[in-house]
Amino acid sequence: MFWNILSQDERDRLVDNIVGALKNANDLIQDRAVGNFSQVNAEFGQKLRAGLKAARSKSNL
Repeated sequence: MFWNILSQDERDRLVDNIVGALKNANDLIQDRAVGNFSQVNAEFGQKLRAGLKAARSKSNL
């Protein structure tokens, strides 16, 4: 899988980039995207979900 080929830094950057692109999308779009990425790799989906949750918390401050 591509996820296993990436270094930890590359994984983190990929998650950050996708979170940045999705953070202003509505919840339905975010949930669908996370679901799709989770089908690729469960850890990938979990990291995206956590990143979106953190981004949402920052925007509510």
